[in-house]
This record gives sequence, C-alpha cells and structure tokens, in this order.
Amino acid sequence: MEFFLLLSGPFDNPLAYKTLYECLVAVLNIAIYVLFPFIVLMIVYTGFLLVAAQGNPEKLSRAKSALVCSSGRWSSWGARRWHLRQRRR
Repeated sequence: MEFFLLLSGPFDNPLAYKTLYECLVAVLNIAIYVLFPFIVLMIVYTGFLLVAAQGNPEKLSRAKSALVCSSGRWSSWGARRWHLRQRRR
C-alpha cells in the first residue's frame, strides 16, 4: 500500500515540452537535419545508377525505383518543412 502512496504525489514533467505534439515536432526536426545528407547522397547515387545503366533494362528499372524512393523521401522532407512554416504563422 505504501508503494501506491508514493506514486500518488505530484508528477513533474521532465521534458521541456508541454504537449506531445511539441515533443514529436522537436524529434522530427532533429531527424530531418540528421537524415538530410543521406537523402542528398541517395539522389547522387541514383544519378550514378542511371548513368551506369547504359541502356540495360534491368539496371534502368533498378535506377528508376531508386529515383522514386529518393524523390519520395525528398518530398516528405519538403512537406514537413512546409507544415512547420505554416504552423509558425
């Protein structure tokens, strides 16, 4: 019974954010800045795959799928940045 009495006291929030949304935005902002160089490297690698394919249909399909994947990540990054700008207004 004493255990529950210890837990029933006031609970101070250890985070600097008041809402879960603010915490998620902060985590996503960090993820955006960490993953941005990898997205750029993916696009450069995709360009290399397209040049190295030299008309080979199998290699071209692999390069095109890599391009779709990297452009999807790029657009999700851009959408997140747009959302943050709209939220600040």
